[in-house]
Amino acid sequence: MSNALLAAAVFLIALACGALLYVPLSRALSEPDSVRRPTEVGIGTVRTVDEQVTLDVECPSGRHFVGSLRRHADDQDLGALRPGVLLLVTFDPAAPERLSLADDMAAVRTA
Repeated sequence: MSNALLAAAVFLIALACGALLYVPLSRALSEPDSVRRPTEVGIGTVRTVDEQVTLDVECPSGRHFVGSLRRHADDQDLGALRPGVLLLVTFDPAAPERLSLADDMAAVRTA
């Protein structure tokens, strides 16, 4: 293999690795800490659905509290919620009143 071809292959591999790392790192650095990593999960029961969704939350540790679900521009499905619906939510223990819908990875990380 010629030196030019080897150098081109190394350059392309480095470029691909950089591109793969750029998006997650830039997103992680642009979000505040409280948005980045909610550290606990709980089961929320919908109480009310108004401008905000209020839930009764129970944690695996046995802790109970009431919190509000944060709405995002792409959360069009929240309008379909009704009182009594169960949701998996994530929250920061320092601010448990601010909830987010949990994804599968959040549940796995906290399990």
